[in-house]
Amino acid sequence: MTIVLDDRHGAVELKPLIRFREVEVRHMEFSDISWEGNGPLGPGTVRVGIERKKINDWVGSVKSGRFLAHQLPGMLAQFDRVYLILEGDMSYSREGEVLQLRYNSGSPVRGFTRVEIEGIERSVRNLFGVQVIHTRDETDTVRWLELEYSWWREKLWDQHRTALGAVKSTLPMTDANGFEYLSLRAPSLMTRVAAQLPGIGLTRAGNCQRTFKSVREMMTAGVREWMKVEGVGKGTARKVVAALVEGEEDEEI
Repeated sequence: MTIVLDDRHGAVELKPLIRFREVEVRHMEFSDISWEGNGPLGPGTVRVGIERKKINDWVGSVKSGRFLAHQLPGMLAQFDRVYLILEGDMSYSREGEVLQLRYNSGSPVRGFTRVEIEGIERSVRNLFGVQVIHTRDETDTVRWLELEYSWWREKLWDQHRTALGAVKSTLPMTDANGFEYLSLRAPSLMTRVAAQLPGIGLTRAGNCQRTFKSVREMMTAGVREWMKVEGVGKGTARKVVAALVEGEEDEEI
């Protein structure tokens, strides 16, 4: 399994430093780095997306609204597990404001206060379940990627659960977003079935349980009913219904 890097600056420059796994470079709209991790549904069933930002870029994207209005919603819709890597040290003025450095002149520009920027990090982490990782430089970032990739790929999901031993009974069953795939119990039948449908995946599969009362109701639902599932648009709903109809036709043959 390969690690995918976006073909733009912010990700592609890491390629020479990543030696622990084969790297594929291609355009990704909402992520700098991604891979498929092992989940409760089997190998390669959890989509992991990582956004890497230098501190300057992070402050700038928050100020412009691009990260919260565009990048974050896109990643949450596309990936089951989302990470935000903030690379570098923050520089603060005497008044406690984060200083953003201009690339052309190097002169500092006043940004958010330390309290504000840390508050945004907490909101991203607590409201959306995004893990915020701080690294010192590119080398530190690649080291973290290697360790995280190994966790997701070297063991099957049940092997991680077994390693926790008796402690697992005291842990929460879901993450902050209520994603059942992160829990220590096996996903429900509805979640397992829904996750196999086109465009659904593990994240939206959990939402199906809040919309449909049974697997039968889900399998016989039309486009309008599927559009009631959080995160499912008209295009995805049509693909799901078409796949289910095609499956019924195959069974009749």
